[in-house]
Amino acid sequence: MTITQETGVITLPEIGATIVAGLSRSQFLQTPEFFEARVFVRSEPWCSYRLPAIPQKYTELVIVVQFHGEELVSLALCHGAHCFGTSWENWSEERELARKAFHERWLASEVGVQAGKYAWGDIDSYYDEQGRFSTIAIRYTKAGNGFELR
Repeated sequence: MTITQETGVITLPEIGATIVAGLSRSQFLQTPEFFEARVFVRSEPWCSYRLPAIPQKYTELVIVVQFHGEELVSLALCHGAHCFGTSWENWSEERELARKAFHERWLASEVGVQAGKYAWGDIDSYYDEQGRFSTIAIRYTKAGNGFELR
């Protein structure tokens, strides 16, 4: 996976797909590389789709793509591996914080970007204490669309 820092274009060579800031929901659903995506959460006008897990060097990468109506708003990325736990029965905050640290190392060493704000949006790696999970959030900003960053 790569992210172009100047534009926010995400390339997923493992599945031959590209995600651009202006990708519409209709375009996403009509793109053959995304045909295996499944609805993750639907509460219209919000709808998210989970892509099949993408094998990585030591983990598998799960990507959820979120739309508001036709507009791409964000992606959530999470690495799965036995070392981070595979169920709530072996969940621990220590493992989730290790996942967060892995996410940050992966962004820097494999993807070549850092968490931070960019002209097109932002990238964040965080641990959600209430939800008890770690994730990478990629959010797109478009002036006037109501999704400006805080």
